[in-house]
Amino acid sequence: MTPDLARSLARELATAPYGGQGAILSQWEATMGLSRSTLLRHAKLHGYQPQERKPRVDAGISRAGITEDGLAHVVALMAGSHRKTGSIEMPTNEAVMECVGAGALPQGTKPETVRRILREKGLSRRMLKGNYTTDGQTVSAGHVRLVSRGPNHLHQVDVSACLHWYFKKRGGLGMRHTKLELMGGKKPEALKGIREHILRYILVDHFSGAFYVRYYLAAGENALNLIDFLYQGWRRREHEHDIFHGAPSMVYFDPGSANLAYATTNLLDNLQVKWEAHQAGVARATGAVEVSHRIWQQHFESKLWLRRPENLEELNARADDARIFYCANRTHRRTRQTRWEAWSGIKAEDLRLMPPREIYNELAHEKPHRTTVRADGMLRHKGLHAVLDTVDVGQRVEVVRNPYRLPEVLAYRLNPDGTRGEVLRTKAIESPDDIGVAVGTWKRRKDTPAQRAVKAAGEIDLSTYQETVFGHKLENLPENVRFLERRGQEITPAAAAPAPLLEEGRPAWFSSGANRYEWILRHPAQALAEDLAWAREYEHTPEYQAMAESWEQLRAHLGRQAVEGGGKA
Repeated sequence: MTPDLARSLARELATAPYGGQGAILSQWEATMGLSRSTLLRHAKLHGYQPQERKPRVDAGISRAGITEDGLAHVVALMAGSHRKTGSIEMPTNEAVMECVGAGALPQGTKPETVRRILREKGLSRRMLKGNYTTDGQTVSAGHVRLVSRGPNHLHQVDVSACLHWYFKKRGGLGMRHTKLELMGGKKPEALKGIREHILRYILVDHFSGAFYVRYYLAAGENALNLIDFLYQGWRRREHEHDIFHGAPSMVYFDPGSANLAYATTNLLDNLQVKWEAHQAGVARATGAVEVSHRIWQQHFESKLWLRRPENLEELNARADDARIFYCANRTHRRTRQTRWEAWSGIKAEDLRLMPPREIYNELAHEKPHRTTVRADGMLRHKGLHAVLDTVDVGQRVEVVRNPYRLPEVLAYRLNPDGTRGEVLRTKAIESPDDIGVAVGTWKRRKDTPAQRAVKAAGEIDLSTYQETVFGHKLENLPENVRFLERRGQEITPAAAAPAPLLEEGRPAWFSSGANRYEWILRHPAQALAEDLAWAREYEHTPEYQAMAESWEQLRAHLGRQAVEGGGKA
């Protein structure tokens, strides 16, 4: 069709009344011998815009009587049966049946109709399963892309067990059954008797994708292996082409027991590395390191069967060579650079070199030192000495070693709630004698803010206060502040308490030893120490024994009389 005919058709269709385009197209079909779709295509190319269809009056209203509230009940029943494995147990037809029985949906509602409506609204059972949470790597739930500011800003750490590989007693690396794998996070029966596994630790720089890999033999992940791995990954290594090193500003990992152990978190705190653990089960939160695990399996471990290493040292040596080659040659899909090229743009302030290994090990269990600033401003910690530039005597501070600039220390001002405040400026010294001065050359220290304030206050003219001080004018008091007569009641003094009865004094003499012993028992408060000592000795005399026997006979006689009297009654 020529452009002139197409423009003519477009004008006729545009000026036709609503519903009249069909007749015009039928006439053109008969005249031109072209199909309706071809005519519409040419008309659209030359400016024709089809008229929008009028919405139906009953649009959005279900003829079956299915309401939005009823659909919400169906979704609630299905979502409530969600399991941690990611599946939704309740089918849609079961949810519809329960809603019909409860009156949330009208009688006779068909599950097919409800499924169709849920699909149109994006609430089907499959959509609920995929968007319920961000667990796993394959779900379609929305997520937020992490953006790091540069190399060594964020490192992600993870460990994975190589269950199909093991070291034979003789013959190097071996492979277990190919179907031996973790199912549902639990060990198969065949693996429960194995004491040691080959664990693969991977550390990834989030910005550049540069990573470090190391293998360990252990029954499971533990804090000691993790601490050693972090040092090996962050230290400067000997290979000239292995450029990835330095402590990051932040570490992100899963909430494993080794990651959250006190030794690990205390080490990261002392290294001034912020750490955070993501929610349990959300593996995609550390997606960069999860992808690195997969890349390493495909490009390194897939070739181990061709030439198997004899021991763990050989395995790690091959891993270092393969990692350096991969990071130096393979282009990262996001940065369009190799990992070494992207990491080489690191800024000087972001490259923090690791301390010696012995200092690094001490930081795992070292606690910050809290002290009070003394008059000389001296700070001592772990054999290191420093002096504060500004001395606030009595100020509480927290002192830690600066692992990146030894022998310097970091001093934090403590807030009233015990948290760290601002960093105080310090100067490292070798010994306390370095801040001393020779005799005869004494020099005063700089004034503190409080001392400067006192000096400034001494220069203020306060003579005007001599006229106003004690100048209280009682006539200017408020009217409601006056003495008012109040009704009261006189206090009647209470009757005097009776005088206490005087206790009998200690007799001057006793007629017998039994008489003295009886008086001691009756008056223990008046008995002297010598009376108590005499009573203890008297209890071992024959006279006391005879008296005790007489008491026993008397008690037995009284007991018999009581029994006989009760029987007669």
